[in-house]
Amino acid sequence: MSNYLNSYNYSNVNNNSNNGEYSSESESNYDSDWGSDTNDFIRKPNPTPNPNQNYQIDYAVDTLSKELQAFEKDIENTLINKPTKNNSETEYTLYLNSQDRQLNGENTTFNFQIITDEQHTPGISNLSDIKRIEIINVVIPNFYINMMEVLYLDYNNFITSYTNTTSSRALRTQRLSDIPYILLQIGNYNNDLNIGSNTSFRNKSFVLKVDSMEERMNKNSGTYEIYNDLKVELGNINNSVLADTDKNVLTYVPMSDNAINFPNSSNRLTNFNVILKTQNNKQLKYLNDSLIIKTISFPLATDKKIGLEFTQYFSTDEYGLGDKIIIKPGTIIFDSNSDLENLKFFLEREEGHTIIEHFGASDGNPIDSTHLFKGLYIPAKFNYTNTNGTAHANIFKIFDFGVTTGTDISMDNTIITSNKVINQQNQIILTLKMTTNDYSM
Repeated sequence: MSNYLNSYNYSNVNNNSNNGEYSSESESNYDSDWGSDTNDFIRKPNPTPNPNQNYQIDYAVDTLSKELQAFEKDIENTLINKPTKNNSETEYTLYLNSQDRQLNGENTTFNFQIITDEQHTPGISNLSDIKRIEIINVVIPNFYINMMEVLYLDYNNFITSYTNTTSSRALRTQRLSDIPYILLQIGNYNNDLNIGSNTSFRNKSFVLKVDSMEERMNKNSGTYEIYNDLKVELGNINNSVLADTDKNVLTYVPMSDNAINFPNSSNRLTNFNVILKTQNNKQLKYLNDSLIIKTISFPLATDKKIGLEFTQYFSTDEYGLGDKIIIKPGTIIFDSNSDLENLKFFLEREEGHTIIEHFGASDGNPIDSTHLFKGLYIPAKFNYTNTNGTAHANIFKIFDFGVTTGTDISMDNTIITSNKVINQQNQIILTLKMTTNDYSM
């Protein structure tokens, strides 16, 4: 209150009792101290004012004007503009599974687009003001870096694997676990602090190395034994190029900084691609990242399995026994007018189907002189009853969709994006931590 009292404006104060004007000339015409009495609420004028001069104090008006401007500025910052000070941070964990990519012929396991809307990535709209992108890990199944070369070496007997009479030449070629590091690019989010002895380190988000390896038990490629001084394979029911081929899962972590920081705010996520490359800056890829169904068959003399023949040959090292395949939903189109909606629904089911057998030249055998196959079998649809007393012949009841054995159903593949098949075991999972700025009003 004293500030306002000290700045009180006297202007042309009339003293009717002495019929004269009463004003102050300067600050020196006022007592600089408060009066001794506690009831002295204002400074007292000197007893000898100058009656010939008008005096006006504008300080109160100026102060009020400045305070109104400051108040107006606060209202503008609060209600109109974005707050300039963040009060807290929120950390989100973002899981990206290559299985969920759009199977449109462009996206692959190692180069796929993340669409940043709620339909494709639920919850992504929360990531509106990114402060930091941090990588936790990338999980990738072990595989041949160049499957085509492996098949060539096998065809020309640089690689051999025998079951008897002849010793195997089990030449092992490069697999993912043999690479010292891989390169990860997340959209345009580059780590500009990465430099190195070659240009492949530049313009990458992270450089990754193997942190751990987890063994899968469904490799089904058997092993090698020494029999009569011969190295022979045993139990390779998967018909892998080489016996005892692992199907381990590798976990990758960053070799250096695990985060990219953004000094500026308003870093909203837009659609971005996840790309993984070798140390030579070549994109990782499978020989058959996906397959297209050519024919669906119900084998003669058995109703216990359904055959899927594809438009391309493939290797059992990429589509192995015990693996689960997924068929892109809503894409199976038959070239006849048959009403097979139940069959479509079954084939496109979300949980996929287990590979139980391959066929090439014949069931269980590859194309001559190769380790290539043209199709595989999945279990037929069945109902299971385990009520005590049920006859064993009735525990598993086959559902045949009204199709007789020995029937082949051709696919209409005129649409380029039709019936894509992927191997669930071949997919990668990328885990990121996104830190956002949070503001309060």
